[in-house]
Amino acid sequence: LPDEGDGSGGGTGGGSGFNYQSNTLYLIKLKFNDLSAYETWIQGKPEIYIDIHSDNTQYQLGQLFSKPKKNEVKNNWKTYNHKFCSLPTDVDRLYAKCYEKDNNITLTVSFSISAAIKILGGIVTISPSIGVKTKFQGNDDDMGTYMILYTDAATGKYSNSNLEMYFKH
Repeated sequence: LPDEGDGSGGGTGGGSGFNYQSNTLYLIKLKFNDLSAYETWIQGKPEIYIDIHSDNTQYQLGQLFSKPKKNEVKNNWKTYNHKFCSLPTDVDRLYAKCYEKDNNITLTVSFSISAAIKILGGIVTISPSIGVKTKFQGNDDDMGTYMILYTDAATGKYSNSNLEMYFKH
């Protein structure tokens, strides 16, 4: 792969020890330039899905699910070498649909306030409890659909302003 200036580039064949099969689609590596566009710091790790489809099927031919630590993919290349599927012979392209999946999360935060009042030499403690319930709800974040033509370079870069990926076929 081309050097990206971050020390993560270089070849992925031969000396890398990874044996790629011909006529097969792989995700080599990915990174996010702006992860906050899909996953804020409070929401934890991003849930990355990449589904592979062709023109001739409504069903996915392969899928990647990954829940990396944010520092592994935020402005850093994370290597996957993930095998999706063999290339179908009845089409000349595949589509990679990428999204970040958000589940509906209910977060309940409770705290109490205590006050002490001195009455006639004794102490009376008043402990009202205030409960705060917050519901974080999110929708899946579309990270783009990328057309991978069989005539594209065997190892190609596919990107938008936030997500960069290398696929090999």
